[in-house]
Amino acid sequence: MIPRFQGCTLDAEEKDAIEKIETYGWMVMNIKDEPGKSGWSYTIGMYETYGHPEIIIFGMSVDSRHSILNWIGKNIKEGKPFAAEQEHDWVLTEYGCWSKPVQKRWYYSLLGWARWVLSNKRSTRQFSLRSGVVAGQAR
Repeated sequence: MIPRFQGCTLDAEEKDAIEKIETYGWMVMNIKDEPGKSGWSYTIGMYETYGHPEIIIFGMSVDSRHSILNWIGKNIKEGKPFAAEQEHDWVLTEYGCWSKPVQKRWYYSLLGWARWVLSNKRSTRQFSLRSGVVAGQAR
């Protein structure tokens, strides 16, 4: 168990999230599209496991977002960070992919359920979030 969660009372969904983070280093949370509202996906555990800011992606299909976040996660695990304010040509070969910082005022709206693991009350540890923004034009 992640040390800061030892002794905490966790429900089944929270235990499952912690197990995924312990097993893989992160997990991906998908927010599905709704009529008139695009979905998004984000990582949980990058900061906990690797000290790397969490990543969030908007647009695209849920399967694509999930796969891309796992691909980015594997690269982070291998020591290739996903730095802010730059293009990442290794993420999508046919499209430009840029990362931008996410303002803290959006954390509450975007992270919903996952805030409990990202900023556990028993921890003073802070987390940060970066956004992978995929350009619509092919190279």
